[in-house]
Amino acid sequence: NVEKYLPRCLDSLIGQTLRNIEIICIDDGSTDNSGKILDEYASRDNRIKVVHQENQGLACARNRGLELVTTEWFTFVDSDDYVALNMLETMLQAVFKEKADICICNCDLPDKGYQSVSQKKFKMKDELITGYQALEYMNLPKSWPWVTAWNKLYRTELFKELSYPAGVQHEDQYLAHHIFTRAKRIVSISDTLYYLCYREDSITNSRYDIRQLDYMGALHDRICLYQQQGFKKL
Repeated sequence: NVEKYLPRCLDSLIGQTLRNIEIICIDDGSTDNSGKILDEYASRDNRIKVVHQENQGLACARNRGLELVTTEWFTFVDSDDYVALNMLETMLQAVFKEKADICICNCDLPDKGYQSVSQKKFKMKDELITGYQALEYMNLPKSWPWVTAWNKLYRTELFKELSYPAGVQHEDQYLAHHIFTRAKRIVSISDTLYYLCYREDSITNSRYDIRQLDYMGALHDRICLYQQQGFKKL
């Protein structure tokens, strides 16, 4: 239900300087005009594939998209956000140059009405690290850009036999450590290429819900993985 923001998001994708791309759109049971907007864009651009399904939540929407990916590389973009027109080309060049499995870029909150912009900003730097180093960064304060599903270009095979847990909040927190454990080389870049939209009715900013404690389950899963891998320091 993001009809107000969806065209901006789609325009930022179809306008990518990297033209040879596939855009998979999951309409997760929207009740506004979002589904109609997707179909209209798909009728004009054959790179867009649209799936309409009953509402199952963000995790299931991500999983459905993953089932349809046919490319060697992919990224997630939330439908109320948007990206720089050179995002995919810039990130793809970075992974090719560094022979990396993941590229992570800077993100920003352009909406000046958001009172916590200074707290939410996190600056990535130009750096080549290992998957283990990424796990270390995840344990630092204000580490949210490391654990989010978006602002990253992934090698698709990293997600083989992995899926986001259905029916939970913080679904990206459950998978980030598994992905980084599988990655040998990760390149972070200082370019700001992903732009977040602040909405009072978004999942992040919704009123307190007991499901927000799902975050604790994600941390427990992370600890269990560290123990299995013998990462005692983490």
